[in-house]
Amino acid sequence: MGTIFFRLFVLSTLLLLIISSNFTSAQTCLPEGITFVSQSEVDNFSNQYAGCSEIEGAVNIRGSNIYNLTGLIQLKKIGGSLDIRQSALSILKGLDSLQYVEGRLQIFDNPFLNNLEGLDNVDSVGNTLSIQINETLSNISHLRNLKKIGFDLQISGNRNLKSLTGLQNVANIRNSINITGNIGLKNLTGLEGITQIPKSLVIQNNDGLQNLVGLENLAAVNFLEISKNDVLHNLKGLSNLKNIYGPAKIAQNDGLATLDGIDSLQLVLGNFAIEYNAKLRHMLALQNLQTVTRFLIIEGNIVLESLGGLDNLDFDRIVRLYVRNNTLLGHCDITPVCNFIGTTKTRELSLNLSTCDSDTTVNLRCNASLNDCSLYENVNSQTSNTIDYQAKYRINSNSKILASADVAYRAGIDIILNNDFEVEANANFICEIQSCW
Repeated sequence: MGTIFFRLFVLSTLLLLIISSNFTSAQTCLPEGITFVSQSEVDNFSNQYAGCSEIEGAVNIRGSNIYNLTGLIQLKKIGGSLDIRQSALSILKGLDSLQYVEGRLQIFDNPFLNNLEGLDNVDSVGNTLSIQINETLSNISHLRNLKKIGFDLQISGNRNLKSLTGLQNVANIRNSINITGNIGLKNLTGLEGITQIPKSLVIQNNDGLQNLVGLENLAAVNFLEISKNDVLHNLKGLSNLKNIYGPAKIAQNDGLATLDGIDSLQLVLGNFAIEYNAKLRHMLALQNLQTVTRFLIIEGNIVLESLGGLDNLDFDRIVRLYVRNNTLLGHCDITPVCNFIGTTKTRELSLNLSTCDSDTTVNLRCNASLNDCSLYENVNSQTSNTIDYQAKYRINSNSKILASADVAYRAGIDIILNNDFEVEANANFICEIQSCW
């Protein structure tokens, strides 16, 4: 009797092993991956690989006649990369069961793709998420369950993309973020979960981008470039960015009038370049910047009048200073610059206003004694409105404040009162002088 029971036990165990083996093999398939180039291949997948919920290799979907992915509804995991390109897809319905892509997820050059419906359950991408050159893509909100990107985030060349909403739950980027060439993007809402970027943040050629709202929780990055965003007004959205552990570049943003928004920045471990921003009037938002460790470059900002805002920067840490081609820049004689030009370190001050185009002229300003400004103090001192120095008013020679004026001017970093400045009798005006020449 015992022998019979033993044999039954062995048989049942073997049967369970066989069933288990078949079940496992039914769940995974295609370790070498698969490429779909026609709609019929997509449609036949569920028949050809019945029960396969995990493709072990890469999946490539490439075909101008592929217009739906419903044949892939059983897929839950892809062990390699998923590359969807040059298809006729308008949505990604059919990938609704997909939860994990171990490699790269790339959605490239799909001219009819409107949104990413079908990727609603993807919660992890093991490598780079790349969404590029999808002409009609207007939103990526169906990525709302995505929490992890294992390498880069690249959103580029999607001309009709209006928002990054859908990425708000991503808190883990292992490498870089690149947002370029998305001309319909007005802000960066959707990146609120990002607190640090181990490598680079590049925001470039987004012609409709007005501010950087969405990056409020970013505290540190290894490299920062903000360039060629034509209507970017300010840097609002970077309010918590304190440390850049490498170079930083803010360049060729034609609409950038102020750096407001980057007020918390304290450290740049590398070159810091502020270049060719055609409307940049002042840099007062850099008042908390203390350290730049290599080159400081202020170049080609044609309406910039002052280096005010860099007053707290430790110029002992700067290796080279370049201040050049800033057509209206006349006030370079802030204390750190005055100290720097007294050293043997490399610098170039050139092609600015005459008061800021050489060591000699800046030195004169650094060492000049203040003229008597008493004529301009507390003239009819009742005031109801104040325009402070951040408004960047420049009062030129022979200027006059009219009797009808109802303002107060604080002269400081960015306002120069010349000796022949005139206040008309009975003007309701205050001038608080910090320095006059």
